[in-house]
Amino acid sequence: MAQTRSTCKFCGGDGLSDEHIFAKWIGRLLTKDVPPGARYVFRHRSAHPEAGIAGHDKTASLPAYRTRSFCTRCNNGWMSRLEERVRPILEPLILGEPRTLTRSHQETLAFWATKTLLGFQSIDHPTTKWARPEDYAALNEAQAPLPYSQVWLGATDDGGGGWQRAHEIRLHGNASDRIDGFGATLSIGHAVFYLLIGYGGRVGTRLRYQAAFALKEIWPSAREELKWPPAVRLPKLPATGVTELVVRNSITVSRETP
Repeated sequence: MAQTRSTCKFCGGDGLSDEHIFAKWIGRLLTKDVPPGARYVFRHRSAHPEAGIAGHDKTASLPAYRTRSFCTRCNNGWMSRLEERVRPILEPLILGEPRTLTRSHQETLAFWATKTLLGFQSIDHPTTKWARPEDYAALNEAQAPLPYSQVWLGATDDGGGGWQRAHEIRLHGNASDRIDGFGATLSIGHAVFYLLIGYGGRVGTRLRYQAAFALKEIWPSAREELKWPPAVRLPKLPATGVTELVVRNSITVSRETP
C-alpha cells in the first residue's frame, strides 16, 4: 500500500523540515544568567492522564519541543520573519521587565502565540489535538492572529521554562457532544498567554474578577497602549495552566461568526 505523502500544515507544500516550536533564541535567553561552570538543564515532563499515559521525563540543554509538520519555505520564510519581529517585544516579557505594548506589539505577540500553539498542536496526542487543517491554512493566509480567536497576556513571578497545555471548549447551552473550539495556556519565562479558538467564529468570552485583573486581552485589543505586567501577577501555574481561573471568572457575551 502506498504511503500518504506528508505536506506542510500551513501552506500544503512539500519539503518538511525539523522545526523548534520555541526558537533557539528563547532557550539561550532562559539560560543566559547561568554562573560560570554551572549547567542549565531543561527537564521536559510529558503526561496524559486522560489517555492513560503515565508521566515520563527527559532532559535537554534547550527546550526540546520539535515538530516536522512545516516546510522549509514556511520555516525560513514568514515563520522566521515573525520570530525576528517578535523577539524585541517578547524578550523583555520573558525576562519579566516592565514594558508598554502598543497595539502593533499586541497583535504581533498574539500572532506569535497562535503560531506557537499550532506548532504544539501538531505534536499533541490525538486525544488533545483540536486544531483543524483550516486553522493552519487561515493563519498562513492572514499572516495575523486568527479573526475567530481571542488572546490574553499575563505575567507570573515563577519565570520558569516554557510549556503549553490545551483543552476543549463546549459552550453553555450545547447539549450535544459537539466540541465548539479549544483553548490553551502558553507559558514562557514570566509571560503567560491564554488563547481561545472557536470553530463557529469568535467565542466572545469576557473575563471578570480575578481573571480580568491578571489577564489582559491583546487580540482583539481595544487598547492603543497596554502596561505590562498587569497589577495582579499569576502565582506558580498548575499543570492545567490558567484554564480553571478563566472558566470560573468568565462569561460568553457573543458568538461572532467569521
